[in-house]
Amino acid sequence: LARTGGEEFCVLFPGLTGDRASQLLEVFRSQVEDGYAQTDAGSVSMTISIGVAQAPNLSLESLMKNAGSALYRAKVAGRNTVIISE
Repeated sequence: LARTGGEEFCVLFPGLTGDRASQLLEVFRSQVEDGYAQTDAGSVSMTISIGVAQAPNLSLESLMKNAGSALYRAKVAGRNTVIISE
């Protein structure tokens, strides 16, 4: 797990296919949606958008670009979703 920018994080799942990683991340997304954060102002609900990219035969730069594109598509699709890169 690594922070790659302001509110963006990268998680690596060695040995998993993009489809399997997407399934696991959908469970995580759902759990975040069902939870809340306690702040000084009270309870706050949260959602997350997730872009997934597969690594076979890709450079790290290409992998991050594909994940970023998938994340952008998740946000354009209305947020609170998991999108796998093509």
